[in-house]
Amino acid sequence: LFDLIVEAEDASDEQKAKICKRIAEADK
Repeated sequence: LFDLIVEAEDASDEQKAKICKRIAEADK
């Protein structure tokens, strides 16, 4: 997960939101 977050640092807010949703779904 940390790798995704690090990559998100360079991503746009829109992409960050999508990544956060994917992480949230993966936690379920």
